Amino acid sequence: MPIPLLVWIGVAVAVALIGGGVVIACLSGKSVLFIGMMGSGKTTAIHGFQAVSKEDKNWKADNSTPGTMSDSKEYDVLGFKACIDTSGGQQFKKSWPPKIEKADWVFYFFDITQLDETRGKDHEKTRYWKLVKADLRDIACVCKEKSKPVLVIATHTDRAYDKEKAKGYCEDILAELVSLNYGYVEGSLLNYASASKLSHLIEKKVEEIEK
Repeated sequence: MPIPLLVWIGVAVAVALIGGGVVIACLSGKSVLFIGMMGSGKTTAIHGFQAVSKEDKNWKADNSTPGTMSDSKEYDVLGFKACIDTSGGQQFKKSWPPKIEKADWVFYFFDITQLDETRGKDHEKTRYWKLVKADLRDIACVCKEKSKPVLVIATHTDRAYDKEKAKGYCEDILAELVSLNYGYVEGSLLNYASASKLSHLIEKKVEEIEK
């Protein structure tokens, strides 16, 4: 039986605004691990989906100030608690495997508009998509052994980017998960309408994976 929409909307809310972050949402006996790339919009997502639950159709994302992560802060998201578990960037990724092992699901978030940009110290020529691929490769190693489903969510589709080029990068990224039960969706959290649309996309994809 598919998990209700209200449950999985809560799953979708955690995308990192600052640093790659980890969020565990405890949902009806199941836990979902959220892992986000730097600058993906986690705090905005939390507020956006809270607005959806309240049917606050006037809600708009406020990106004027950066979000902050906390090891102890909890958010009530559509009746479920999304617990901020770890904050930080690349240096925190070594802590992911044991967290993945404890979760029933893994949701991985990245900014689709940054796939063709460089990252690293001193402008190192390391493409964002390579970092995402490496993350998913590590995630897959744990999830395959534990038979955990993975959902990859690309954010910021409301911004300008080369959609054709991004499609190729995404296909390459998802190749890391071909041996797993996984799904992929794209969306944004610009306002109430986009937040609501993303929640429905996630519900549909989760139902497909759960079958």
